[in-house]
Amino acid sequence: AEVLVRGRRVLELGAGCGLVGLAAAAVGANHVALTDTSIAVDHLSANVKLNKQRVADAGDDGLRRTFSASAHCLDWGDAEQAEQLCVSTGPFDLVLLSDCTYWQHLHERLASTLSQLAYRQQLLPPPDDSCAGTTTPARGGLLAAAVPTSSPPAGTKCVVLLAHHWRRPDVEQPFFDSIAEPPWPLRVTSLGREGDVELMRLDPVPLSADELEKHHAHEAERLI
Repeated sequence: AEVLVRGRRVLELGAGCGLVGLAAAAVGANHVALTDTSIAVDHLSANVKLNKQRVADAGDDGLRRTFSASAHCLDWGDAEQAEQLCVSTGPFDLVLLSDCTYWQHLHERLASTLSQLAYRQQLLPPPDDSCAGTTTPARGGLLAAAVPTSSPPAGTKCVVLLAHHWRRPDVEQPFFDSIAEPPWPLRVTSLGREGDVELMRLDPVPLSADELEKHHAHEAERLI
């Protein structure tokens, strides 16, 4: 997992207790923004604080360790919240979500947020502390193929990695079909499957600046 996140700015959706995002921060992400609903964000913040302290304590051997993470409220489908997060904490190179697609009534809102996050990064300038252009050693395995080993300039590309546990394919497959079509044009690529768990990569379809602006305007109007 280290090759995936080192030097990158990461956003986790539906973080819950924060396991995925906290692990990303622990193995060298530039920064991780962990997000969930207002009900869960206090618990998430507590876990971030606890893990920061544990990483600091582990550094008593004199080795330099970094752990940069923060917890935020992000309700799927709330375009204003997502926009504020992108501007204040982004841009993000990588969006992670694990087992977040089993609630059918949230599919449309999740698809909208995924689309907004994936495309919005292309319009944002890189942050002052970005590690754009850094490289990580190539390694074998499934995750090594998930993102490029050379980080693109921050704000020019955002990769979404989604781990999904298939429970009811008849209910869940329409979600993946929908995000591949307008108004959520994300290209879905399967990176592998073990049993009922599948790892997918979602990529924004290349759009011009004018098309991106039209896309965001359409999403904002649709969610009003």
